[in-house]
Amino acid sequence: MQCSSNAILCESVRREHDGKHTLVGAVVGGLETDQNEFDEKLSLFASFDDLPQGAHKLCLRLTPPSKHPQVTQYTLQVDDSDQAILLVISGIPFKTSNSGFFIFHYQFDGEKRWRKLISLEITLSQVESA
Repeated sequence: MQCSSNAILCESVRREHDGKHTLVGAVVGGLETDQNEFDEKLSLFASFDDLPQGAHKLCLRLTPPSKHPQVTQYTLQVDDSDQAILLVISGIPFKTSNSGFFIFHYQFDGEKRWRKLISLEITLSQVESA
């Protein structure tokens, strides 16, 4: 199935009264901490274009630096194939004691191929004690 996607990670997503979304604290590139562990909750704002009308099963896989992926399934209903479908997931735990990448991949309707959605690099740069 052909579709295109866009995604942003941020601190939170608010839906406004007019139906628009406000993304607070967008994360670009990567994050660095001087702690020996990274432990934050972030939100994912993703849009999918060019999906045909009907119900679609979306599998979303998050692989942390530890390389132990977690897969979550969603059902997305497409009523108008000319409109983007939005997916907002809040409070996703990003926890690691290793530097590396958190990578989101997705697939629709049982496709065999996983497609990359977005990644976030975490760098733990521990401060040496005096």
